[in-house]
Amino acid sequence: MLPPFDFYETKLSLPARKQLAGIYSHRDSGRSVLLGLIAVNVYDPDRGVFLPVSDVTFGKEFHESRNLRYKVISPLQRFPRRFFSNALIAHDAFEHAPPRPSLCATNASFLVITIEVESGDAAVFEETLRWTRTTDGKFSTAPFAAVDKRLTEYKDYRGFTVLFSGNKSLHFDFVFETAHLENAPHNVGPKDRLASVSQHSAVMHAAAELIWDSVTEAFNEIIPFPAPLDRRLRSLTQWRRAPWAVRTLDEA
Repeated sequence: MLPPFDFYETKLSLPARKQLAGIYSHRDSGRSVLLGLIAVNVYDPDRGVFLPVSDVTFGKEFHESRNLRYKVISPLQRFPRRFFSNALIAHDAFEHAPPRPSLCATNASFLVITIEVESGDAAVFEETLRWTRTTDGKFSTAPFAAVDKRLTEYKDYRGFTVLFSGNKSLHFDFVFETAHLENAPHNVGPKDRLASVSQHSAVMHAAAELIWDSVTEAFNEIIPFPAPLDRRLRSLTQWRRAPWAVRTLDEA
């Protein structure tokens, strides 16, 4: 069970408070397609792949995720980590200590691209939250639905998740399939990944940056960004918040 929190106590507008309170009321459902995708790819020794997951954003945590052998998470079991990132070659594949994460990215058959409007302005947060709000309970009436529709023009686009960061922004996560990348095959074993680690990593970083640029351009054409984006999230290995993660605030 997640701790109680009353969004009606915040200084947001009434529509924003109502929207966030409604979402939070489902906090213990644990339902999320993205969460399931993360869970089943946390550690795959047969392919030599893992997705970093952590409660902190220290570098060493990248290669400790392999000890979390969560293959299935039930709808009632909340995911036990607050952050995740894109796939790396598993620690076990390396004879010695693995290189830093940016040098051992690999293809797990998908990438998660994240967009965050970076601003401390409450009005900016209110605006980005409004993008996801419906007028009649149907997603098609939310402004963000037009962005999703545009992205379906890409054959490798698989869907999105929007997360409230727990403070002052939303994270828009977009999933793209990468199984078709010939120069970084997704269905090989640890030895083949290790033998081509530099090539795999270069291909995945290039793909992540290309997709991020394309998504941000399409997004901005439909819904102009009211503030700069966090460009750190253009990096494939940047930490992202996991769905339904709990954030403990240090200030009121």
